[in-house]
Amino acid sequence: MRQTFYASLMLLFLSVVPIVHAQSGCTYATLNGNYAFTISGWATPPPKVLTEGKSSIPIAIVGVASFDGAGNWSTSFTYSHDGDISSGIEVPGTYAVNSNCTGTIAGAGDFSLVILSGGADIIGVGTDKDTTSTLIATKQDTSGCSNTTLTGNYAIRLTGFGTPPAQPVPANSSVPVALAGVATFDAGNFSVTFTRSHNGDISTSPSDVGSYSVNSDCTGIITDQTEGTNFATVIFAGGTEALGIETDNGTAVTFDLKKQ
Repeated sequence: MRQTFYASLMLLFLSVVPIVHAQSGCTYATLNGNYAFTISGWATPPPKVLTEGKSSIPIAIVGVASFDGAGNWSTSFTYSHDGDISSGIEVPGTYAVNSNCTGTIAGAGDFSLVILSGGADIIGVGTDKDTTSTLIATKQDTSGCSNTTLTGNYAIRLTGFGTPPAQPVPANSSVPVALAGVATFDAGNFSVTFTRSHNGDISTSPSDVGSYSVNSDCTGIITDQTEGTNFATVIFAGGTEALGIETDNGTAVTFDLKKQ
């Protein structure tokens, strides 16, 4: 009797619990449309530097990659190479997708990829010699962003490398920085409270203030007027998330926002 009861209970459980299948069957068309992406890590120093040939200087990139579903892609991004900032760069390239949802990208940089969520998300690792970098990308909704797309409270996390405190003139990014807090956006203005580590020195800010603007393609700029810092940003997930990179020389810093 007890065995019959347990068998019936197991049949009932199996009938109401959905079976989850692993993702399978990716093709080139799995990657299509625009993706917000960020890359961070280490790269080779410029020529004639003592440590040339080793991954020893920080890099940071944030931008938009566009896939055509047929093996071609292009990207525009803002790039920090040891604190030297470049922006507005457009680079074409090619990509390949395997049926097991792995793949590769070739272009300005080469990456090995893993595709997730039916093509909605991508993770990757740089495969260029003498680099140590990772990539994260999420499919972007670009159906007409504006300043109101960023509205309300967002958790903010910032990491990277900045100029040492003793050097008032921008120099190579060389000391680690990290920050976490809450940013509030409202019609082109924002405020943020946070706790920050600057090379291990911990500080808090009760209320930085600044401004922001969002373009129709869901890119934008953010200026912290209290700190005197500037950021390029890419918005996705209907305005609930954003990626950004500091555009001040001497920094290699990225951030992400998630709506609370």
